[in-house]
Amino acid sequence: MSENEKFNSKTRLGNAIHDAAMANINEDLKGIYDTLDKILIELPNRVNTHTAELKADILSLQQALKSVPDTFDVDFSRKMNRILDVLNEVDSHSTKLNKILQQEHSEQLVKTANNYAAEFNKKIADYGKIGHFALIIYGLFSALLGGFIGGVTLWLMFKFT
Repeated sequence: MSENEKFNSKTRLGNAIHDAAMANINEDLKGIYDTLDKILIELPNRVNTHTAELKADILSLQQALKSVPDTFDVDFSRKMNRILDVLNEVDSHSTKLNKILQQEHSEQLVKTANNYAAEFNKKIADYGKIGHFALIIYGLFSALLGGFIGGVTLWLMFKFT
């Protein structure tokens, strides 16, 4: 097997390992992304459920207020308006939180993927490193072996001719 074939086989092996690792990482990241996506989808639903429950409670309190004298009506109306304002603020904050979480989640996925890729590339690069001294020794040994084989071949050719 020539040196080029060895290099190509190492490169193919490295590429296969890299592809397998990236597929594995992508599956893990997809699982994480799906889980966070479910959480992000459920969060507004839960807030909306609680908001609907609070609105229903407010409506029932408004019905009960009809039986209370008008002197309490003004103060209670102010409090109800304040509660509705707070509910609107909670709803807007939950929407902002949802957007922030989605943005941070995508940024975190990119950072994690880049970190994994950098670590993997570093490991692959470390496997292929060879020292200069070892390379010189390998070259000399190959040259001597090639010269010996060539010399024996020429000697045998001229001996039998």
